Amino acid sequence: MNDRDKVVWRVSALDGLPRAGAFDALILPTDGGSPGQLGRPTRLTGAAVPHQGELTDTPFVLVVHARADAGRLKVECEAFRADGSRQVYGRASQPIAVIVRSATGILVTGLPDGPEPGPTAT
Repeated sequence: MNDRDKVVWRVSALDGLPRAGAFDALILPTDGGSPGQLGRPTRLTGAAVPHQGELTDTPFVLVVHARADAGRLKVECEAFRADGSRQVYGRASQPIAVIVRSATGILVTGLPDGPEPGPTAT
């Protein structure tokens, strides 16, 4: 990918310590990109930190969920031009981090963990 624009995303613990089974993630191509560019949706389960991934810079949504016993995690995303210059940067540290990469920029947001699900109504 050295001759193309790319996105680098990283997940690490805020305290800097490595942890096994720290997070789950989904990488979803959006309508702005074609499946041939990014590929099929990707799912990581029980991934360790620190973690670094690289994607072709096409529109996508990245959702990272910190597992309860992982402690606080930091999710970072940087988009680089083919010449190595940084276009945009985003960071989130909520238990559920959402990064949306569009053709015009990056949106980083997050959600707190919700309460444990209660009994299902019948």
